[in-house]
Amino acid sequence: MKIILIISLCFSSVIFAQDLKIEYSKALSSGMEESSGLVRASDTSLYTINDSGNQPYLFEINLQGKLIRKIQIQAKNTDWEDLAIDENGDVFIGDFGNNRNNRKDLKILRIYKRQLKDSVIKPTVYTFKYPDQKAFPPEKTGLYFDCEGFVVKGRYAYLFTKNRTEPFDGISKVYRIDLDAGKTTIQSWGEMQLCKDGWYPCSVTSASYNHETDELLLLTYAKVLRFHKFNFDENASNDFTYYSIGRLEQFEAISHFGKHFFLSSEKQKIIGGNKLHKVRFKN
Repeated sequence: MKIILIISLCFSSVIFAQDLKIEYSKALSSGMEESSGLVRASDTSLYTINDSGNQPYLFEINLQGKLIRKIQIQAKNTDWEDLAIDENGDVFIGDFGNNRNNRKDLKILRIYKRQLKDSVIKPTVYTFKYPDQKAFPPEKTGLYFDCEGFVVKGRYAYLFTKNRTEPFDGISKVYRIDLDAGKTTIQSWGEMQLCKDGWYPCSVTSASYNHETDELLLLTYAKVLRFHKFNFDENASNDFTYYSIGRLEQFEAISHFGKHFFLSSEKQKIIGGNKLHKVRFKN
């Protein structure tokens, strides 16, 4: 399978069906039933958020999933879907969930590292719209404009969209947003041909980038996509491997943590979830 270069980012050489080792699984504290983003907060804690319609809190939790504190963010939680962190320790909230592909108020919220000690925070807000979206919503074959995964590197945020096309074609569009420009600017940066086995195993639900190793992880409800050395430059070639999670849960968040990474899942009546998992690659 080849990943198609549309604008400037190239993905190729896919390896399939590797395994993960789940070290442990812990229940998340009450009030985080819709955990939808994770980033490392300290050597002993993580930040997480709830998604659409919940109260606008950033939660700090320990590595057992228990609440340490919650921080009120002075912004509406329209549909918060992921967290990202940059090299300086600034935390970003992606308010870009767009299930129906009809939103015109997409945002990224920035919390500077110096603010994270506070209990109430007013974030810096970046608004944007996709440059190639012309209809709100588009036809079912063009439902590419939901998003649940992003990372930040340098001055740029990179968004990996969640495919909702009918019939499902497995494409995730990639966009680059300049966070340091006087006016927020966004570019179409490429697209990735992921698996076509269906929306559940093949649509992106979160992303994490390791600034020390350049490893990028993309999450779906059933798989982790691992890019060992991700190159954000134009015309770069990036190989990745699929890893099956092997658990039936609604996995919504992923974060690097040293040689391990953490996953969190939403609570569902039938399949359960609402858990924090510590995971590593077997190889």
